Amino acid sequence: MAEIIPFRAWRYAPKFRPQISQLSLPALESYDEDNLSSRYRLPQNSIHLALPESPSPTKAATLLDNWKSSGVLIQDPLPSIYVYFQHFNLPGSSNLYCRKGFIAFIRAYHWEDRVVLRHEDTISHALPNRVQQLEKSQIHPTPTLGLYEDPQDALTPLMDQAMKTPLYDFKNDLGIREQLAAITQEKDIMQFVQLLKGQQVILADGHHRFQAAILHRDNCKRKGATHTGMEGYNYHMMNFTNLHSDALKILPTHRVISNVNITKEHLLQKTALYFTVERIPDDTSLESFTITKPWTYMLMLRGDAYEISLRKEKFNQFAATLPDTVKRLDISVLHYFFVECIIGIPMNEQRSSEQITFETDLIKCQEKLSQHQADVAIITREISVNTVMEVCKSGYTLPQKTTNFYPKTSSGLLFGSIKENEFSTFP
Repeated sequence: MAEIIPFRAWRYAPKFRPQISQLSLPALESYDEDNLSSRYRLPQNSIHLALPESPSPTKAATLLDNWKSSGVLIQDPLPSIYVYFQHFNLPGSSNLYCRKGFIAFIRAYHWEDRVVLRHEDTISHALPNRVQQLEKSQIHPTPTLGLYEDPQDALTPLMDQAMKTPLYDFKNDLGIREQLAAITQEKDIMQFVQLLKGQQVILADGHHRFQAAILHRDNCKRKGATHTGMEGYNYHMMNFTNLHSDALKILPTHRVISNVNITKEHLLQKTALYFTVERIPDDTSLESFTITKPWTYMLMLRGDAYEISLRKEKFNQFAATLPDTVKRLDISVLHYFFVECIIGIPMNEQRSSEQITFETDLIKCQEKLSQHQADVAIITREISVNTVMEVCKSGYTLPQKTTNFYPKTSSGLLFGSIKENEFSTFP
């Protein structure tokens, strides 16, 4: 099953440690254009490797070489597993969570191997540039997020012990406290290796990055005269967290639809054919409105909002050819009965439709409606971790943008090189 190995990360030189909160980069989708521009203006910010401004992959690779040669980045002397803690609150809550994980290299398994399990498909046109960037730079700037099973928390004591002497401990732009530490003792590292050895890993976030690693490995394998399977290009940098952790959180992703060419009255009439429709009183705080029942959503229009629930007898009209596990999901029901049957966008066209965008922030949904950037917003509830696991292990994938694991893994705390003279593990 899953083969993981330690690695020697490249990290910012000690003189940059006080600036790590400005050099690292939390989730890119949390930034508006102005904030991103301010990051690009910082010459040593990790955004220049994680999301290069120039489309040329050679430019980022040249910059990386300059950072290495000038001492901006220094490679750690020992192969390590890097412990990574994120302390956070969920939006609108004061409860504090700590998602504990570790960063290591994992073999870039093909999806067909059923070792790394995906829950969404990749978009082919988004891959070539990622593959070229990886080919030229030979570096992973941002770990993907993978889930492993450790119901007994066997690895937690090792991670807690390492975090007593953190390499970094700071709050990022989003108010999330981030800590990084290193485990270098081979006997401790082997406990991580052995636990993962008998497991499948669920890829929670970073499907395009992992697919790019697969494609890069295949390209190198075709070109290489002496492929052994142990070269650096066979591996990918991943942040692993325990599937059974109470701090593993998924936020809902709402659907925002523009260019809806029917009146509000007609829209509500069509909605009532498939859903029960109940207007939410004006004095209700929409931010505190909770959805607890399956196949239930908040329909936001310009000026008012409604709670809508699928009429149970309508479910048998679900014409899409999907396995029952996927078909019964809130998101699947929404995309068929509302987006296809009411709005009129067929399911097979929704993935590429410019009418549909996605938002995790309810306030931004309201703003888009009030500013006439959208006509309809459908507020959903979050999917459970168990459901994600069930779908992944069934061999099927979830509808687009079903999961939003929170928080995202940051870029810039460490960089994983797959360059042969820099890639090393235990002899």
